[in-house]
Amino acid sequence: MKPIQPFQVIYQTAEDGLGDTVKPRLIEAAADLDRVLVIDEAKRELTLSDERIEKAIIQNGARLIILDPIQAYMATKPT
Repeated sequence: MKPIQPFQVIYQTAEDGLGDTVKPRLIEAAADLDRVLVIDEAKRELTLSDERIEKAIIQNGARLIILDPIQAYMATKPT
């Protein structure tokens, strides 16, 4: 594979803690943490039909979205 230029990433996880699990893994992988965005789910959980995903992509120019695990974001959740 040819190297590509760094880009913005949205990383959502429904199982692992961001501070105690995800961030240390990203640091170990030498990720540029300034390019990793997380959508705030404190007030409302995220689903695939959530308008916040499109808004985050547009505002931040994200080229990759990681939903871990995808099943957690597919179910309809009460608002």
